[in-house]
Amino acid sequence: MLIQLHPRPVSVAHVKSTSDISSPCIKVCIIESDYCIGCGRTLDEIGEWLKASDQRKKEIKDQCGKRIQNRL
Repeated sequence: MLIQLHPRPVSVAHVKSTSDISSPCIKVCIIESDYCIGCGRTLDEIGEWLKASDQRKKEIKDQCGKRIQNRL
């Protein structure tokens, strides 16, 4: 018996940010020494970003800046 599955149509919706804090991502996503060399975030911070509070996002951005400065 052959069963054919028909995929359901999918619609894509852009997710609007609920925060005024912009992402530090600069679209250079290369992980070296446990953090992204583009934005300075760790993998955990990248994963946390969408659900993080504004206060936590500010903390992450501060830590990112320090990592990037230490790299230079």
